[in-house]
Amino acid sequence: MPQFSDCQRWYDSAMMGPARSGSRQPNDRLRSGLDGTGSATRIEALNYRSLRYVSQPLRRFQVLVGPNGSGKFNFLDIAAFLGDVLRADLQTAITGDQRLDIPMRAADGRDLLWMRKGRVFEMAIEMAIPQELWEQLDVQPYRICRYEVAIDVSEDPRFVTETLWLKPKSMRRRGPPRLRFPQGQPQPEHIARPLGSRTPNGWRKVVCRGREVERVNYRDETGTWTVPFQIAAQASALANLPADMSRFPIALWFRSALRDAQRIVLSSESMRLPCPPTTQKHGYLPDGANLPF
Repeated sequence: MPQFSDCQRWYDSAMMGPARSGSRQPNDRLRSGLDGTGSATRIEALNYRSLRYVSQPLRRFQVLVGPNGSGKFNFLDIAAFLGDVLRADLQTAITGDQRLDIPMRAADGRDLLWMRKGRVFEMAIEMAIPQELWEQLDVQPYRICRYEVAIDVSEDPRFVTETLWLKPKSMRRRGPPRLRFPQGQPQPEHIARPLGSRTPNGWRKVVCRGREVERVNYRDETGTWTVPFQIAAQASALANLPADMSRFPIALWFRSALRDAQRIVLSSESMRLPCPPTTQKHGYLPDGANLPF
């Protein structure tokens, strides 16, 4: 009989706050994984720590069940790692900084590679554009914001590719709802599309590094305006996106959601204690002491 670690829950409230009560969403949004609240819909990783490859669709409430050492914690750390990169830089996200409440993940970036092989690991996260924001903007075909990166840690950590996409929603049917984590999946060569690769049909590139990795192009989300910037390979292009809400409303929302995500590490001891209702006024506590049940 296999031994399983405790179930690890993905709360979209940790990313975007609690969903509005009493709201109902059309069936097509539910089938496509969109609920209108701006929650994460998919997380992917390639060659990251114990994750050789994973591409996991997410619902608003997600339970990961798998053997000890299968990578559940590392999977949940992907969003936190990308958020730390946006708050600081690559080196700090790896080695940590107590002043910024960023944990140390490794003293040597190569320790983040699967079995310490290769030079590059890749990550991607997709989030549904909030219904209210989508309705305010003229971005009719786009319902998903996707951020994908490839990071070289063979020497000083640096971005190889970094792209923010707007893409249509997917109407693919969900697979079996109860599978052990991680699911056995064919491993692709890349999850972050290499430079020069064909843009998928219906997708729009908003932030992109060029063939010279320090050259970054920012593209208006609805128009043809494009501007190049010079940004160091160790710094995130998304983190340095100009704060122009007229040109980048979705990208700025996405950056804020990912950068300000709350890291929750549940403590069974704290969760057993009485929880006064007033403790939820300022959000959830990191140890889960005031999570509703």
